[in-house]
Amino acid sequence: MSMKKVVIAGGSGLLGSRLTEVLLEKDYHVAWLSRKADRAPNVEVFEGNVREGHIDPKALEGAQAVLNLAG
Repeated sequence: MSMKKVVIAGGSGLLGSRLTEVLLEKDYHVAWLSRKADRAPNVEVFEGNVREGHIDPKALEGAQAVLNLAG
């Protein structure tokens, strides 16, 4: 069985970073959508800016869930 992938917009924020920790502990593959080059261990980061209408399409490949926690 392959890992479940969750994409989080706003993953580097207070709620997103804690949720990322929990998901990683449960063996999820976590990806962040970010306007800047945020980095975190064991997290894949993709460029995305909803206001400008741009999201890297690779970010959504294989995702079971997309969460928007961006402020």
